[in-house]
Amino acid sequence: KIVSGDVSRAKKYLNRLVSINDMVVRGVYAGVVEVDNNNESIEFYTSKITAIEKYAKKTSGQYLSIGKVERSFKTMTELAKKYFDAKRYSDSETLLSEAIEQNKLNDITLAGVELWFDVLLRLHHIQKAETIHKTITQYSWAHRWDVLYREALLLSSDNDHAEALQFLENQDVNMLSENALRFFAGLYQKESEYRFAKKIYKQLLDNFGNKATYWLGYAVSSDALRERHVALDAFKKTLRLGGLNPKLTQYVNDRVQVLAETSDSGNILGYEPDQDIIDVSSNSDQKGYALW
Repeated sequence: KIVSGDVSRAKKYLNRLVSINDMVVRGVYAGVVEVDNNNESIEFYTSKITAIEKYAKKTSGQYLSIGKVERSFKTMTELAKKYFDAKRYSDSETLLSEAIEQNKLNDITLAGVELWFDVLLRLHHIQKAETIHKTITQYSWAHRWDVLYREALLLSSDNDHAEALQFLENQDVNMLSENALRFFAGLYQKESEYRFAKKIYKQLLDNFGNKATYWLGYAVSSDALRERHVALDAFKKTLRLGGLNPKLTQYVNDRVQVLAETSDSGNILGYEPDQDIIDVSSNSDQKGYALW
């Protein structure tokens, strides 16, 4: 049924088999559900099924053995990331919890735990996220865990940004990671502290290169500070770098037009940036992991 494209019926059949708790059946079922919900290509899942069939013949149909191969931590994390991007946070958390429980400590990756931490924050499971943060030393890659950034995220998890801001302000700014600096700038923008936000975006640009979202953050802050020429130039640089989604591109074009048509004595007072724009300019990409 999957090969013929009848994923709805395949899902119905597989649903009857999930109760046997077979890891491969559950993995295929998850794939079929993903295809059915998102109208995605079934080629990836059919290739998985072909591999399962070949392996089953070799092992006399012992599917539980196949489950250990098919449900590696990496595979489960990749599917959890797809759920996260689709904003299916509960599904993502369930899968990641299962992956952590089933895999050996050495098989658990930094990327998977980072995703789990971010999913828990999205679901407001703060205590579980704090536990991860406190017990991270058990992993061999613990030295790569961005301690200051994650601590700031936890402090800001209740949407009270003052404590997170104070925490970051007390750090040596030169010791903050790119993620932490980006988050820092976003917090300042959310609190309408545009002069401080602009300073952090300048540091991001100096230290981590010409990225469109950083120029956007710099432009938005300058715009809010009524620094017309600086904002106009920064918005133009944002457009030249490209890579923004259509909504953001339209926003930047609109601001360029308004600022270009405003004389030096023109009234651009009272402009406040759209919250969606602040969100993106302080994010690593346009899907992002930021909490706001």
